[in-house]
Amino acid sequence: MPSLTISRRDADDVKTRHIYVKVDGKTVGAIGYGETLHVLLEAGSHVIVFDNTWAWKKFEVEVREDEALRASVACLKAGLFALAAAILSTAPMKLRVDLAKAESA
Repeated sequence: MPSLTISRRDADDVKTRHIYVKVDGKTVGAIGYGETLHVLLEAGSHVIVFDNTWAWKKFEVEVREDEALRASVACLKAGLFALAAAILSTAPMKLRVDLAKAESA
C-alpha cells in the first residue's frame, strides 16, 4: 500500500509550532520537532498540504500501489524573526518541505 513518511529533524528548525499535514483536504496528523509521521495512502492522485499556520506548501502527487513518498519538513526563521519575537512573543516562520518518492516501498 502506498505511504507517506514525514520527518522533522533539520538542525536549522526553530523547534516550535507543529506542522499540520492534510491529504485530500483531511488533516491526517501534526508533527513536532524530532518526530516522524507515517500516513497510509490509496493509490492514485492526492493533494498534500503542509501547514505551520504561518506558511503552507501544497503538492499534487500521483502514487502507484508499490510506491512510497518521503518528506523532510522544517519551520525556519523568516525576515525579522528576532525583532518580531521580542516585540510580539511570536514571529513569522518559513516552511521548507522536501518531498520525493522513496527508493522502495
